[in-house]
Amino acid sequence: MVVKKRVKWNRTYLYIGVIFVIALAVWLFSDLSQKRELDMQLLAQVGITDEEAQDLAGQAFFRRRARRYIPAACYDGDGGFNIAQRGSMAFFPGGYSYRPYYFYDSCVSTNQLREYECARPYNPTTVTCANQCTNGACVVRCGDGVKEGTEQCDDGNTADGDGCSYICAIEPFCGDSAVNQPNEECDDGNQVDSDVCSNTCVAATCSDNIQNQDELNVDCGGICSKCSFKIHNVDITGWGYKEKGGLGFNLHIDVEYLGPMPTGDYALSFPVKIAVPNVQSSIEPYFTVSKTPGDGIFSESSLRLTRIFTFDNPMPLLEAYSGAQLPLSIKILENTNPTSRNYITSEPIGTTLFEKSYSLAKTPVPENKIYTIGVVQVVPPGLDISTLDICLDHTPAMQSNGLQGYEPFGVYPAGTCPTTSMNPGTGVIYRSVIRTHNFKEIFFSQNPFTSIPDVRMSSYLPSRLGDVNIYSLLSIGSFWENLLAKHGLTNRITTLGINPKFNVIVLPPIERVNTLTSSDHGAVKTFFDDAAASAHLDLSTYDFTMYVQYYDGAPNLDHFGRGFAANTKSYIPIELQVSSVVVPNSAYLTIVHEMGHQLFSLSDLYVGFGLQSPKGVPNPDLSRLPLKQGCIMGKSFGYKQTTPSSIQAYTSYLGSSYDTELNTFVQTLEPFSTVDPENYVLCADDIVGIRGDFENLQCKLSDFYTNKCHDCSSGTCEPCTSLNYLKCTLKQP
Repeated sequence: MVVKKRVKWNRTYLYIGVIFVIALAVWLFSDLSQKRELDMQLLAQVGITDEEAQDLAGQAFFRRRARRYIPAACYDGDGGFNIAQRGSMAFFPGGYSYRPYYFYDSCVSTNQLREYECARPYNPTTVTCANQCTNGACVVRCGDGVKEGTEQCDDGNTADGDGCSYICAIEPFCGDSAVNQPNEECDDGNQVDSDVCSNTCVAATCSDNIQNQDELNVDCGGICSKCSFKIHNVDITGWGYKEKGGLGFNLHIDVEYLGPMPTGDYALSFPVKIAVPNVQSSIEPYFTVSKTPGDGIFSESSLRLTRIFTFDNPMPLLEAYSGAQLPLSIKILENTNPTSRNYITSEPIGTTLFEKSYSLAKTPVPENKIYTIGVVQVVPPGLDISTLDICLDHTPAMQSNGLQGYEPFGVYPAGTCPTTSMNPGTGVIYRSVIRTHNFKEIFFSQNPFTSIPDVRMSSYLPSRLGDVNIYSLLSIGSFWENLLAKHGLTNRITTLGINPKFNVIVLPPIERVNTLTSSDHGAVKTFFDDAAASAHLDLSTYDFTMYVQYYDGAPNLDHFGRGFAANTKSYIPIELQVSSVVVPNSAYLTIVHEMGHQLFSLSDLYVGFGLQSPKGVPNPDLSRLPLKQGCIMGKSFGYKQTTPSSIQAYTSYLGSSYDTELNTFVQTLEPFSTVDPENYVLCADDIVGIRGDFENLQCKLSDFYTNKCHDCSSGTCEPCTSLNYLKCTLKQP
């Protein structure tokens, strides 16, 4: 019995063992099948064929067992990320030397490539080919402008000699910062054509037809000796004897500026020799015009330059020619002035510009000639100048502070002066007391000025109350006549003759929609020319033309906002709803200032917001600043020195800044004196310009500015200022 039980239990254990082995085998087979299926799916996803997958998946079990013994290895047939060649990457995850996983680069669409590399064995990169994808690689075409595959470069062509060869290999080229080709004179590593080395690696010259180096125009200016000013015509007028016996004339040179308009401060300067054969008495002046673009000298490509020249001692001429015809020639000289070498004419040195004979008999200079100034007015459609009101108000702030007088706040259509203002904090509306004056009756008065009483301006530091004289537009001619007389220019030669007179003719307003959004000179001229043409105006009968545009000052409106002059024409914007436009004389002072450019080709005497020192003030003794008079071409009073070459400009509008010294100075002035045209004079530079660059030979400008002159004409010597400049003589050592 015992034996039988033992056999029975042995058989039981045997059955259990067999069942366990069978179960274990089933489990192992199932696990391997699942892993095999997963491996096959993975291999299929990366582009391995079914046959390859069947073979490779069978090795997975052995590789997994041995990963801890052998490190992973990877071999890439195309060298890694190489889209131009189909790669066959073999990846050993770890194990004995069994067969690896194979991954093949493959096309997933007509222009997309799945690219394998050892850095990312299970995560291929999808690449979009520039051309197309074929046989597991992008088709690379040298010359298509796309750098692909083994290309070192691709510049879009298959030409040699441009830095990228016909097989897309880098080659020496202009711009690689090395002079390494036979035709290279230089190589500065860029493709900029405006520096010392062109974009073809040729050194810049003054005859390469390129604006480079420090040239101000093509082959003109900077280190280049010639400029883009071409002389078209030379003429002489006003030949005759002058007030002190000299023999003089007006020289006119018509030039054309051939390049783009300059944008900074520029000067045109070239020397000429005015000579008479067989006579030593010759003139060798620098024929110079110094202007800024805003002054109008460069606002047109064609310019007429005018200067007066004088043979101070005509006796050698009379002796040599005994009253016969005097031959005169004008030739270009070499410009030796280092400050003006940028602006000499393009004509070669020695070129004869002019030859003509003149009589030595005395010929009269124009005297008391009346020059007509036509004023063209342009207004917005529907605006009637005759019904405009100059508005002044007694503000709530003035009322609460017990102040007297009325503040100007612009020009508005009749009956529309703003009468209320609101405190934004409290919402309380305040009502102003309004006083009005008809704009036309004052601005076009037959009287030189109209006095308006009890005017106060809070922006005038400190707030001053007084009467202000508002000047009429019709008086601009008499203003300049009086200015000439005030400086002793009566019966003296000027560029407009002796004692010129000016007749102002105001033309009827032209209604025109404003299309101006800036002060661009070309656009402003076209606007006014079109307006005059639409009104069929014949402006050829006027010696000078002034164009005026009236407009309201809508907030943030882009508009023509800065006056300028160009030759015989001036252009003036008048913004009606600005407080100072008429009261106190802002528009008037702008007009007579631009007339200085227009009538006599005078230069501005300010730089930014400062006056030129010492040219911008009538008294060269700067220790006497501040002055109670200002120069009209500076359009402000000199206050105090700020730099060696500039003086802080002083006007009636000082904003919120407070200066104790300035406040003390203001107290010494009559109210509104700085906006009264009577307090504006000529500077010494202006006087010389009006006389055609003819200085007072007894006190040249260089002596005047260094306080070396005085006026002893009355028996008592007085300091020399621009008001008595023509009477000044050098002080004795």
